[in-house]
Parts: sequence; structure tokens; C-alpha cells
Amino acid sequence: PIRVAGANRAETAVAVADHYFGSDPKRVTFAYGGNFPDCISGGFLARYMEAPILYGDSKVPKPYADADAPYIAYCGAYSAYVLGGASLISDQFIIDLLTY
Repeated sequence: PIRVAGANRAETAVAVADHYFGSDPKRVTFAYGGNFPDCISGGFLARYMEAPILYGDSKVPKPYADADAPYIAYCGAYSAYVLGGASLISDQFIIDLLTY
């Protein structure tokens, strides 16, 4: 078995993205970090579009931004697919990360 893990779900998502996509993706997919349905349903889209899933949550953005921002800067992602409503992951959260 190969284990890929982080200290929390946001860091685990980044670790998975880095392990399987490295620095290649120029876009990422965001799923709400409070539960998993968007992530599960978006997995095929993310793989097909070569845009790894990262987590976000506009109500508690710091742990997600702290995990996501270094990876986005590392791979140079400049666009994103966002799963779920704007009340869960706001456009501003995404813009802030993509222009970090």
C-alpha cells in the first residue's frame, strides 16, 4: 500500500494532489471541506480535467488557504473548477488563492 496523508483533510488533499499530479496542473478543482459529497462526485471531473481536488470553506478559510496556497503557487495554477454553491466556497476565496 501507498499512504498519502496530511495533518488534516486540507493537507491530505494537497498531499494527494502533489503525489499524483506534481507541479503539472495549471488548474485545480475546489470542493467544500466540511463534508465529502462534492469531492466524491467531482472526482471523475477532476481527473478528466487534470485538475486535482483541493478543499475550501469560506466560513473557516484559514486552514484551507494555508494548505492550498503553497501548492497553487508551486504548480502555478491559474484557474479553477468549483464544486458546490458560492455560500460554501466563495469566488473571493478562489480569487485570493489564485492570485496569492
